[in-house]
Amino acid sequence: MPRLHSARTGLVGAAIALLALAALTGPAAAQQGADYVLGPDDSIEITVADHPELTKLLPVRPDGKIAFPEVGEIVAAGKTPSQLAADLKAALEKHRNNVNVVVTVVTPRSLRVRIVGAVKSPGVYEYRPGMRVLDLIAVAGGLTSRPARVRGRLLKASGGVAELDVVEAVGSPETDANARLNVDDLVLLDELDPLRNKAYVMGRVAKPGAYDLGDEGRPLLAVLAEAGNPTEDAALSRCVLIRGKDETRVDLRPSLIQGASDDSARAIILKPGDMVFVPRNEAIVSVMGSVQRSGQFALPEDKPITVLDALGLAGGPTQAANPRDVSVVRMVEGAPTVTKVDLDRIMKRKDFAMNIALQKDDIVFVPAKGEKGFTASDLLAPFTALYYLSRIGR
Repeated sequence: MPRLHSARTGLVGAAIALLALAALTGPAAAQQGADYVLGPDDSIEITVADHPELTKLLPVRPDGKIAFPEVGEIVAAGKTPSQLAADLKAALEKHRNNVNVVVTVVTPRSLRVRIVGAVKSPGVYEYRPGMRVLDLIAVAGGLTSRPARVRGRLLKASGGVAELDVVEAVGSPETDANARLNVDDLVLLDELDPLRNKAYVMGRVAKPGAYDLGDEGRPLLAVLAEAGNPTEDAALSRCVLIRGKDETRVDLRPSLIQGASDDSARAIILKPGDMVFVPRNEAIVSVMGSVQRSGQFALPEDKPITVLDALGLAGGPTQAANPRDVSVVRMVEGAPTVTKVDLDRIMKRKDFAMNIALQKDDIVFVPAKGEKGFTASDLLAPFTALYYLSRIGR
């Protein structure tokens, strides 16, 4: 915990220290109990008694779903582990008798709160029911300055910005000044010191954190460059500049990808307390079957991605693959469609018309030799389709 700079605030340090101790010694089980609600990025283990082949360690995908053998895709987000177990049991008992399913949270990652600014360890922390602002400050190592020199703001996940009186919160932690937090809330703490004149860059950048603005502010693109620029999975078209209670959408593609010299993003000058948030690109395609690395891959915002591009991201087909019968599965107006792609024809005959551009949520399936790919009739047969879809991520 930080050492406070005046005797007047000595008791404050003790109060925050006690809060930190309580936060660090609370039982982990309470955070993953029966009332824990699953969300994206959680890691769960599914165990089916007497069926070890069905024991799986799975992540909850960004769309809130998991893919499980004999069941296929099923929504996990928004359910407790026991509710998900009951849904899996009901689905499995269409094929098996009297199964016992247990769902265990291995790594809870979906329940998070964030804090940036005048604390020793700004970042993302696990949310606990009943958590307040001082609890989060304690877990983040405590304040780096006296409470009287810190301006606080709470950016609520539900929308809106609330001013925080840090001095009142520390002096009366049982009052509403020590605001209660909710999942995905963000606490911004600014030091009221002209020498600490900073803006904050968060989200999908190489080095998130606070950056000095000098005396007259700095251009947005210059601060982004100091933060290492957006990562490959960043949604450049959906960058957000938060200034006080206002949020402004900023499209970074013209400046960072196209090199436009007259783009509006180049004219943005950051001010003290500004926060720039670069979200993750949620548009993905899936590659599965006989490839080196089955999984999900982000669709670039700056250029289309083709079948060959996607296979390259997955490490390419294996030696056992049947390159002549690759399938692209796509939902069109609520109905699944299958497009056949012959990789040999593309590579040997230079028939690049078959190297089609992929769209969000497309699935590329590479069968093994002797194994047929998707057909329209397969998609009409639920068990066959679910079998293939369940193999995503294996």
